[in-house]
Amino acid sequence: MEFYKKNYNKVLTHLNNVNYEDVWYNINAKTIYLHAYYELDEFDALESLLQAFKMYIRREKSLSSDRKIHYLNLIKFTSSLMKITTKDQLKVLKLKEEILATKGVVSKPWLIEKVDELIKK
Repeated sequence: MEFYKKNYNKVLTHLNNVNYEDVWYNINAKTIYLHAYYELDEFDALESLLQAFKMYIRREKSLSSDRKIHYLNLIKFTSSLMKITTKDQLKVLKLKEEILATKGVVSKPWLIEKVDELIKK
């Protein structure tokens, strides 16, 4: 609820209180952390999370290879997104095309929204 209200600091506070014994709680929480860190421009924390999340996805045996690819695509595109500046509109447009062309991307609408924000700047 707080995420949709754009209260990202509250989102982080709530996530710190969640028990992550279940794989899906853990993965969903990491995805929400990823969104919140990006929205708060916490790129150091985001970079650390992306690295840890990538390792977690690769090592988690209960995930199918397709699911792993979907989450790894989110990680890859988020990493690209945070490295692009609004000055380089060609790269921004190319990233949008790549996201749209890729099947199996977790949080695809959110990624497109963030790319569109860079295009409008």
